[in-house]
Amino acid sequence: MTTKKKLEAFCYDEHDDAQFIQKYEENLEFFNGLLRTGSWEDLELVLHIKLLKYADPLNHVGRFPEALRVLNEVEDDLKKLYGRSNWYDKYKENLNFLKAVCLSRTKRYSESNQYFLKLLAKDQVDDNYLKWYRSNMKHLVNRLSWQVMIGCVIVYLGLLGLEWINPELNWPWMNLSVLTVGLLTLVSPYVMAYLIDRSKMVRSVARQ
Repeated sequence: MTTKKKLEAFCYDEHDDAQFIQKYEENLEFFNGLLRTGSWEDLELVLHIKLLKYADPLNHVGRFPEALRVLNEVEDDLKKLYGRSNWYDKYKENLNFLKAVCLSRTKRYSESNQYFLKLLAKDQVDDNYLKWYRSNMKHLVNRLSWQVMIGCVIVYLGLLGLEWINPELNWPWMNLSVLTVGLLTLVSPYVMAYLIDRSKMVRSVARQ
């Protein structure tokens, strides 16, 4: 059995993530050689393995920067299959999904949603894409809410400090305004989460 057939058999068998990662890295030069000089059938095979048996396991074990680097390499190599392979669209979809997940798990939610919007623009959409998109939106709202809330606390304490230093200063309306904004910010993530879960506008936005 040739090296390619052995590796193909291994990658289509059941193994844990660490074993897939180890096997790919042990044969890195062989795979890179096929990507450089192999036929388009070789490219189909290696890109499938690199996407689902290397980048995806890297993502599963939390090695997100490495997974993103590998996915960027796949994106470059995938261009060679454009117009030549029936698998191009499926590989592109897998690539976009894995990049979106990695970006989300590194808290780059806005970048992640740019990829999910591409996926949601398709006619046939996996519900999982929508769940991830909404989860990213909630994280962005939470992040903004915390930033505003911290700003409100700093401003409120600053106002109290100024009034303590100079008792003649009295800004009850400003203190009340800051407290009101802070309280609204505290509640807003729950309200926005409710609205995000029930929004039907995501698909229309994705197709614009």
